Parts: sequence; C-alpha cells; structure tokens
Amino acid sequence: MSDPQPSRHCLGLDPTSPFRLYVEMHAFLERILRCGRPPPVVAAQIGVYAPVVSNPTLVNLRTCGEVAASCACAKLRKATRATTQLYDAILRPSRLRATQFTLLVATRLIHTAPVTRLATELGMDRTTLTRNLGLLERQGLVRVRPGRDRRVREVMLTERGHEALARAMPLWRRAQARVARALGEARLGRLQADLTATEALARRGRNVPPMG
Repeated sequence: MSDPQPSRHCLGLDPTSPFRLYVEMHAFLERILRCGRPPPVVAAQIGVYAPVVSNPTLVNLRTCGEVAASCACAKLRKATRATTQLYDAILRPSRLRATQFTLLVATRLIHTAPVTRLATELGMDRTTLTRNLGLLERQGLVRVRPGRDRRVREVMLTERGHEALARAMPLWRRAQARVARALGEARLGRLQADLTATEALARRGRNVPPMG
C-alpha cells in the first residue's frame, strides 16, 4: 500500500490560508491511523500529533476549518478591520480615526444628541461610546453636558469639532471613492443593503430566547 498523502482539495479553502494546512494535516493523520502502523520516518514526524487526533474531547480540525471558511461573524469582523484600516490610513492627515469621524458625523446629524440615542444609532454599547466620547472631549471636539433632564447627558460638537469634521470630509470622500472604484457602484450598493439586512437580523436575534 502506498503512503497516504494529504488531500489536495480541502473544503474549498484558499490555498494560502493557514487553516488549509491544519485541515489537510488532520485528514492525512486520520488516513495514517486507519492504515495501521505508519512508516518509521512518517511516525517520527507526526508522532507528537497522534495523541491530539485520537483525543475525543478535542474539536475535529476539519470542523474548525469549516468554521474558519464560513463563519459569518468572523468574515464580517475581518472585513470590518481591513476596511477600518483603509479609512484610518486615508483619514490620518485629519488626525481622526474612522471611528471618531463616524461619531462626529452622527453627533452633527442629531445636533444635540443624548448619549443613549447615539449608542443606538451607532450600534455601540454605552461603555465603549463613553470611552470614545471622553477622548473626543479631551481633544476639544465635543462637549458632553447634562440635558434638561439632569439624568440625561447630551453631546454636541464644539467649534473645533466642526472644523475637524470639515477637514476630514474630503479625505473620507477619497476613501469612499476608492472602495467604490474597487467594488463598483452597483456592488457597493448591494453590499450596503446586505449589511443593513444583516444588522437588522442581528438586532432581532438579541431578543430570541436561549435554547434549552
């Protein structure tokens, strides 16, 4: 019987993906174990991995490869990080990060924004929002003050905040145009519609009772 070889096709993973190596190695080891005692050289090379493969308490590496290739949450987070890095790089001359720019835009739209409404509009938890607002407040770009209801804190742009937003807007347009050129206007529009639908689905999912 010829020595088993790792599969050349594994779950359609990108050949450059590190997960492909793990998945193929796992399949290789499984075939080795089914064939009986492996050749001495192969045994020496893979001996340290055999106990891991035979441990029934560990999740199968093929399953992990499937998760890595198809998990909607992981894909969205990876795309978000890459997109944020692109916008951060283009916005750098304005001294604003993409998250700060988005927060200034939302505050400008609402004019005098209660913190709770900003958190809802941006899909952020109040702790994260408060931390980001604190940074902008120290930079003199926003003012946070009690509202008419003293229990409610309101946010508004300062004069420096308006100036910073105006300086950043042409840079944002450049970043947006770069994405639109790369994807095409129609594809970008579909992507934005799909993301809006995904957000709505996730919001509804928060109210789903746990299983069991």
